Amino acid sequence: MKKNTTLINLLRTAVKEKTGEGGWASLGQVGSHLSGQGEFNHRDLGYAKHIDLFAAIDLFKVENRRQPGHPRVQLRQNKS
Repeated sequence: MKKNTTLINLLRTAVKEKTGEGGWASLGQVGSHLSGQGEFNHRDLGYAKHIDLFAAIDLFKVENRRQPGHPRVQLRQNKS
């Protein structure tokens, strides 16, 4: 899947667009951005959730961060 440059560029752009202070992007915001990209659907690639797709690609650091009462997943693009 790493050889699918169109997909990788789409994911990198979504993370970059939604990255806030500290270099992290909320998975919810990234998912919303991706959903607005027309024909993209993570389920078509065989992944039930966005987090599963990002974890499988292994080009992004995926970290589950918890804030009081609000579990969140954050994404940081790996330096590569």
